[in-house]
Amino acid sequence: MNTVIIEIKASPAIVFSWLEDPYKLNQWLPNIVENEVVRETENKVGSTWRQVYEENGRRMEMFGTTTVYEPFKRTSCEITGKMFDLYIDYLLDDIDGQTVLTQNTVIKTKGVFKLMGFLMRTVMRKSQDKQTDESFSKLKRFAEEEASLESL
Repeated sequence: MNTVIIEIKASPAIVFSWLEDPYKLNQWLPNIVENEVVRETENKVGSTWRQVYEENGRRMEMFGTTTVYEPFKRTSCEITGKMFDLYIDYLLDDIDGQTVLTQNTVIKTKGVFKLMGFLMRTVMRKSQDKQTDESFSKLKRFAEEEASLESL
């Protein structure tokens, strides 16, 4: 499991919107070229979506399902693809109107990629950590910019 914790000078409501709104996701998550809701349930749990990522000229299609949805507090999902499956859990803690965001991620590689993942674990981890740092820096910047506009 990989855990990332970041403090954001914005309310949990603002930060949560950057986690759930497909338009906003496209702005801070890298390499998303398509992002569409397939089915949306009333309480969001069980909602499904399709995302296409492009990296180094290769496209990768992934399908996700929302597994936990507690507005402004927590959201989780399972994402499946040909090479790997992901379980991502976001927890938002309100600290005096600001947000401490915790992301817990579990990645399960499949097939040939399982062996490659084992052999290239260190290289893959560095790449994943760099991508996560860049993504969360963008998320922080966008959420804080939105919060500062709301306070005007």
